[in-house]
Order: sequence, then structure tokens, then C-alpha cells
Amino acid sequence: MQEALSERLGAREIKMAAFDKANRPLARDLIRLGEERDRLLAGKAGSTGGPVQTFSAAEVQQRWDDAGTEERRAMFQTSLDRDQFTIAPGTPGRGFDTNRIKVIPA
Repeated sequence: MQEALSERLGAREIKMAAFDKANRPLARDLIRLGEERDRLLAGKAGSTGGPVQTFSAAEVQQRWDDAGTEERRAMFQTSLDRDQFTIAPGTPGRGFDTNRIKVIPA
């Protein structure tokens, strides 16, 4: 959009005031998105404490299988980001029923 605006300004199809008015929100968006990218790359958006990393599904499964309760809780909360969750009451038995988890989008 900024390139198109610049071309129109250069071709004298619009005046500088119109360019500035149209470009301001775009410039604000770029600043905000750049800051968000920097936070993500610095690991500040989640609780990872380091750069954002990607893992294959198999790697995530292995990490989950190897983790204890606290590590699993941290992995789950990190995966939710700003969303929240509730866990419905269960019945005594073997294992944890993941169907009891309800994610509440932020």
C-alpha cells in the first residue's frame, strides 16, 4: 500500500497532504508489527525466555512424554498464549481425560 501511495505521489496524482493522511496508519502498523516481531524473537511474548523455536509434532510429543507434571503444565500454558482454560471435574479412574479441558479464547 505504501508503494502504491508513493507511486501516486510521484506521478502527482495525489498531494502530499493526502499521502501523509493515508500513510500515517500504515506507518503506525509497521512500527507496532516490528515491535511485536522483536518481542517474539526475544522470547518476551511467551514464557520461553529465549528466541522463538519451532518443533515438529514428533519433537513436541517426545518433550511431552519426557516431561513431569510441572513441565507439562508450563508447556500447556505457553501453548495457550493469552487464552485461558477450565478443567471440568473428573471421575476417579486411570489417567487424565483431555476432553475435560475447555479452552476459552482471549
